Amino acid sequence: LGDVRRRLCACPYGGREAEEALDEPAVGEEEALAPSRPDARPTLSSLEAAAQCSPLELRAALQRWRAVEVAGRWCCLDPQYEADCVECLLALAVEQEWPLHAVPVPAAVEALAAQFDEATVRHCLRSHSTAAAAPWEEWLAAAASDEVALEPRAICTFRARVLLLETEAWPKDAFDEAWADGVPRGIEPSDADLDGLAVLLPPDGRAAKGAPLTVRALSAEAMPPDAAARFSVLWSLKPSWAMRELGPYLLDIVAPGSSAEALVLQHARCVTASDGSRSYVERK
Repeated sequence: LGDVRRRLCACPYGGREAEEALDEPAVGEEEALAPSRPDARPTLSSLEAAAQCSPLELRAALQRWRAVEVAGRWCCLDPQYEADCVECLLALAVEQEWPLHAVPVPAAVEALAAQFDEATVRHCLRSHSTAAAAPWEEWLAAAASDEVALEPRAICTFRARVLLLETEAWPKDAFDEAWADGVPRGIEPSDADLDGLAVLLPPDGRAAKGAPLTVRALSAEAMPPDAAARFSVLWSLKPSWAMRELGPYLLDIVAPGSSAEALVLQHARCVTASDGSRSYVERK
């Protein structure tokens, strides 16, 4: 799926003005800029033909990556454009006192019309709602819904992503405080919301009881597509990992019919502690 991800990110959607600028490349640059032109974005059928996975797995990945269909072709949203839109949606929900489980989509579209096109607003609401994990057809249909229920976990992950874009490493206490302050009242962030987004690192990468932790940005979406290179990145951060920590970073490279643990054991050895807990260290 690594190649699919690269194709989706080659020409992200950043709004109508950005789209118009991409449609008008400078003279002599057409060939060089071809991969980043809107008309070079992949169709769903071309992704299915190229992906080394089942159609079901491909669609699940598109939902997980918050991919969007623009004029019949697929891409990711520009990260800053997406962050700005979701930020505005959350501020609007608080200002209008909309319950997060019943956000009126047409009203949100109208309120943000000067900043974001309707398709973007609807997509951002869908991608951060309970519909994000729905079956494919339901997920597609959710873009036309009149009301959505925002998913607290998705909101927490979004806020964490924004904080990590500002600073890639935080003392955990400071991060937790900023994180809690940045989500709507009634939502409580959890370390599980950082899965595939950041890792918790003890000093020098080695666990020590009571030692202060650091929250370090590590996006699964930006990891190398090659398994050996990916594990090299992981080992460079800390020498020992629990399977629950590794899992989010392996989702898109586990071969069909295999498992994350089988892949891990190709690149690591398992160490069992006296309390029965297991961790994985680099195979040398």
